[in-house]
Amino acid sequence: MIPVVVLAGGAARRFGSNKLLAELNGLPLVMHTPLRLQKAGGFDVTVVTCHEEVKQLCEEAGLTCLFSTLCKEGLSGSVRAAAEHLIERGVPAAVFCGGDQPFLTAEALRNFYEAWQSSGNGLGTCCADGQVTNPVIFSSLYFETLTELTGNTGGRAVLRANKADCFFYELADPHEIMDIDLPQQLEDARKGAKRR
Repeated sequence: MIPVVVLAGGAARRFGSNKLLAELNGLPLVMHTPLRLQKAGGFDVTVVTCHEEVKQLCEEAGLTCLFSTLCKEGLSGSVRAAAEHLIERGVPAAVFCGGDQPFLTAEALRNFYEAWQSSGNGLGTCCADGQVTNPVIFSSLYFETLTELTGNTGGRAVLRANKADCFFYELADPHEIMDIDLPQQLEDARKGAKRR
């Protein structure tokens, strides 16, 4: 089983409302990747959130939800909550992705994780068209460091500080790492989903 953390605790200030609950192709935005991984099998998915609505959606779908008020402290709070949870469980490594990345596929995440394992590195990140972005992988060697993050600083700061130990994985389809930050991006994603 590949451990996957879906970060879904953001305030979505740029979006203007809780984008995680916005509808895309018949589903709330936040549910696309967790449900896709659940259906594929072989993934141990945990959704980290401070939103009651997201918690309820996860419970209805039979998904593991880590509900934590730490998420209200910013991105670092969500990452810290996840890292503490992973340490408690004794997980050797985990993939972190955003709840606003609805197009990630099980195949892409599995290929990324397996390539990272073969690399021998402690960290991993996806790239597409020269852009370094989520999802990322942290081995348990870095979980304690993640629990020390503050403010709106995410795990990418840990990757930057340990670049020599980072495996860079090029995704074939940049569409998969698209994240939704603005209403127009959601509209574009809806149009793209209809075309696909």
